[in-house]
Order: sequence, then C-alpha cells, then structure tokens
Amino acid sequence: MAELPGGFVPDALEAPLAPLDALPRLLWLQGIVNSVGRLHSRLAWLAELRAALLAGAAP
Repeated sequence: MAELPGGFVPDALEAPLAPLDALPRLLWLQGIVNSVGRLHSRLAWLAELRAALLAGAAP
C-alpha cells in the first residue's frame, strides 16, 4: 500500500499481526487473549511452535 499524506503507512500497522494469517483460530485467539508478554512476539512464537510441531519436532 502506498504511503498516505503525512507519512502514514497503513501496512506498517498490519505487518506485526501477519502471523495471524497462518494460525488456526484456536491458536490465534489464545495468543491474543493471553496477557503474558508482548502480543507481536507471542504471535510469532505461536507460528514458530506450530511449524515445529507439524514438522515432528518436540518443543
């Protein structure tokens, strides 16, 4: 998306939430509701953990 007047870039707001697209609702919902840590790092960690588990790795 193009930069809007005043230097506002809407994609910059959505980029940290990109891991939501790859997670099933059950996981992203728990990641959002959980209050431990920062939201963006929790979502990224959930995506990494899910990928590792699907690949057969133990946590």
